[in-house]
Amino acid sequence: MVKKIPTRLEKYGHVRVDDYYWLREQDNPEAIAYLKGENEYAEKAMAHTKRLEDKLFEEIKARFKQTDMSVPYRRDDYFYYTRYEEGREYPIYARKRGSLDQPEEILLNGNVLAEGHEFFSIGGWAVSSGQDLLAYAVDTQGRRIYTTRLKNLTTGELFSDVISEVTENLAWANDNKTLFYAKQDPTTLRAYRIYRHLLGTDIKDDELIFEEIDETDDKKKSALDFWRQSFDELALGVLLFVIVVERTLELGEVDGGHVGLVTQTGEHACLKVSKRWRTIRI
Repeated sequence: MVKKIPTRLEKYGHVRVDDYYWLREQDNPEAIAYLKGENEYAEKAMAHTKRLEDKLFEEIKARFKQTDMSVPYRRDDYFYYTRYEEGREYPIYARKRGSLDQPEEILLNGNVLAEGHEFFSIGGWAVSSGQDLLAYAVDTQGRRIYTTRLKNLTTGELFSDVISEVTENLAWANDNKTLFYAKQDPTTLRAYRIYRHLLGTDIKDDELIFEEIDETDDKKKSALDFWRQSFDELALGVLLFVIVVERTLELGEVDGGHVGLVTQTGEHACLKVSKRWRTIRI
């Protein structure tokens, strides 16, 4: 029997006692030993179904196209796409310059990056405005805690910049050297901080540009989500409160408590950062 260690938890004025809260401690040897024991028991109990499991797995796998490629999309001079190879588990991100008849340039090969890891997942990735820099986030734990690396696409070399314990959300500014990324609470995994990193500088010097400290609103799941409407235009959303601007705005730089935005026509706009992002200056 698993031991009970009563833990008092209080949230939103409600108190509950969890006898098994200690099992969430991933570095606790007792918790690890218990979970391993449970897995061993499950394997023994389900041993008689192993042949059926293998049969079902092969049947399901046979229904997937093993060698496959996404529809290429064009960004400036390049066509970008993702492809899979038969017998290999992870995606290959690649591009071709000028036309699809040109030689392939592999940006990321998940199969190579996954070597030596029991778990591996590529999260967000983004190519800079100059299309010569790549930022990508990988998770090797399975807890959606990512490490972001930066790659020189001209030389194929990795920069020494390594940003650890972050979310998969990232976006380049238009200066071709500034990267925005989000950090999460280490316990709840709630993304609540947005940082700015300048290529080649110490990660410890990265500037915090936004922090969502309000945990009481159940609609507020994360601090900020960057997502692309196209591949050189960025929409900014905060939590589930989405800022809607009639014009499409392109992310420029963040400075002095303001988010600098530039339209495609070159007209400047400004979005003031307030606690709830309700103040918009255009």
